[in-house]
Amino acid sequence: DGELWPLRKVDEVHLCRQGAEVAARITAEAIVGHFGLRLLDGWEDGPWRSDPRFNVDPCDDPAPPERYAMTSSEPHPGGLPAH
Repeated sequence: DGELWPLRKVDEVHLCRQGAEVAARITAEAIVGHFGLRLLDGWEDGPWRSDPRFNVDPCDDPAPPERYAMTSSEPHPGGLPAH
């Protein structure tokens, strides 16, 4: 869409939301392509974007809409604990 967003946080190690999306897309496309599948539409706007860990050492990336907010009681995608 022509807008530039940071891929890494200010520590230059951890990923911002946009960087996580880029890494996930590359990885997921390689995996699903290998098995002749396709990615589900809309995954990039899912509740993972609201993970509060993205707010530690913040990026200047856009926070997701409230409708995608994760609560601390929801399990973190991938089985990791939510903080």
